[in-house]
Amino acid sequence: MKGSFYRGQVNIGLKDPIFESSTPMRHAAELYDILINSQQGHHYLLVYTDGGSDHQLRFLQVQLSWICLFLALDLDYFVAVRTPPGHS
Repeated sequence: MKGSFYRGQVNIGLKDPIFESSTPMRHAAELYDILINSQQGHHYLLVYTDGGSDHQLRFLQVQLSWICLFLALDLDYFVAVRTPPGHS
């Protein structure tokens, strides 16, 4: 990690695809938990995604999950960007 563009703590989450389905609300809840437990003030959030089915920014369920996260974290600024598939 030294010398790279990454800074801070890295979080890795593993799920059992049978018992822990991948949904937009689950992603938002997990991200909320990570950010709340980091004990840092957050004023903005930038999210980059490859546009998979549970990250497709055009889907209402995904938009609602990001709105919930924006409100729950009391953010001033939120950006969600879709990158080319496979490059998130």
